[in-house]
Amino acid sequence: LERRLRPVTAFLQEEIGGGTDNWSAWRKVLYRYPRVYSYSVENKLRPNSDFFLSDEVGLSRPELSQVVGRFPPNLWLDTADLRE
Repeated sequence: LERRLRPVTAFLQEEIGGGTDNWSAWRKVLYRYPRVYSYSVENKLRPNSDFFLSDEVGLSRPELSQVVGRFPPNLWLDTADLRE
């Protein structure tokens, strides 16, 4: 529980956006996509987040938060597929 759920939840709240003030929106995402907890923050979620924030895509953090809020699988899809 401590090793998987808290780091993913903290990553979504703090690094993707919204913080604890936007918890109700993230709660909906987590209920619809519990699969997000099966991914490593360091090996999958953060690299995908960095991809969207990179110059290649160029999203800002608020834009990334909106993209992930609308379609959370963007965080765990393969970046090679996202480039196409």
